Amino acid sequence: MLFEPERHEPLRALAWDETRARETIARIVAESERVFEPETHWPAHPLDGRPSLSLCMGAAGVIWAIDHLAEQGAVQRMRAWTPIVESLVERNRVALESYPGARSGFAFGEAGLALVGHRLTRRDVWLDRMLAAARANLANDSSELFVGTPGTLLAAAALRDDTGDPRLHDVASAGAERVFAQLRFEPEHGCALWTQTYGARVQMLGAVHGFAGNACALLRAGRAHALEIERTLGATALLEDGLANWPQSVGPPRPGRSAPLVQLCHGAPGVVALARLAPRSGSRLEELLQMGGELSWRAGPLVKGSNLCHGTAGNGYAFLSLYRRTGERAWLERARAFAMHALAQWEAELERYGRGRYSLWTGDPGLACFLWDCVRERDDFPTLHAF
Repeated sequence: MLFEPERHEPLRALAWDETRARETIARIVAESERVFEPETHWPAHPLDGRPSLSLCMGAAGVIWAIDHLAEQGAVQRMRAWTPIVESLVERNRVALESYPGARSGFAFGEAGLALVGHRLTRRDVWLDRMLAAARANLANDSSELFVGTPGTLLAAAALRDDTGDPRLHDVASAGAERVFAQLRFEPEHGCALWTQTYGARVQMLGAVHGFAGNACALLRAGRAHALEIERTLGATALLEDGLANWPQSVGPPRPGRSAPLVQLCHGAPGVVALARLAPRSGSRLEELLQMGGELSWRAGPLVKGSNLCHGTAGNGYAFLSLYRRTGERAWLERARAFAMHALAQWEAELERYGRGRYSLWTGDPGLACFLWDCVRERDDFPTLHAF
């Protein structure tokens, strides 16, 4: 079977309600503003562990989401975040002293903070920090998006496109060369793969730590290698009854990580959501992506909740991506159905824990971004497509 039913739950029969979606976005942002403390920022949720300052799990990501939604006109600006983001850099360096491999990276390190800092201030110092982070991370052998060179490539390319800074063009080019050099043809699997080290050497395929995320970074940098990407996604797809999924990894899996998942970080939703290759006539990829979207719909919302990384909102971006690719409104309707279910999950989570979950990838601000993209019919995944 291509998914584990116990990880999913039946879709609630809730009609799309744009007013309710907009009200929920406003509530999430207002609550995030209300509980913010200048020194401690936001409390960690019981499901997330200790507080974080990062783009993925902590304060920088919450600030990014609030500013993004305000810039889009979804909410009103209520606070100046510039002094806060300025203070995050040194504090985050201290927080990552025991995890030096992540210090320069995209999800937890300085590259992610530089994205947020430049977004808020437009100051050159953040370009300098991005350059330093991207250059330092060229030697990182993680070969995955959150910590390794692909993530700093993605961030540097985004700021390059935003500013036109030639130094960022150079470092993005160097990053793309490094990422592509780490891609190896594997005769056993008949395709090219990246290898990661997570306690064991593995070749992951998902959006967060594997092939799909790395391909997304190369695409952003303008180094598509489209045929290579198509070949790998075709060779590694698991097919059954008109559905497609991708395993967490090919070859020997990480201990305890062999089950097929259907979520943004591992599995079909992430592959589909991040596939920004231009549609190509006669390509098998178009069929595979729609089969992956069909699997994501058939599996249903995730039990883990409303979030982006391993929740219902993240999976919903697969449908928005297919709506953009095909123009078929059935995919938009599916995204909005998942949005209403995720909204109900968020309400249940509030009641259960008596508090919000303040992080971009695992919490409420990410849900707010997904709801907004369902309102405006876009698939700008936060910090991967929208910067």
